[in-house]
Amino acid sequence: MRQRTADLCAFATIVIAAVTLIAVGLPSDQIIGVTSAVAILYSAWRQGGERPPARRADVDDEGQEE
Repeated sequence: MRQRTADLCAFATIVIAAVTLIAVGLPSDQIIGVTSAVAILYSAWRQGGERPPARRADVDDEGQEE
């Protein structure tokens, strides 16, 4: 549920940014560039927060080194 809320907030932010840029009068190519950049940053942020689960062999190796 939490991830879904973050996705909806990001989507709303991108849409609001595009509408605001249209209201300001920016050319369409700049609007596309800005909204694409925001979407890519959100995607990178979301993927960067996920950590793969530790493998059992990695956990055993760490215990033996100490």
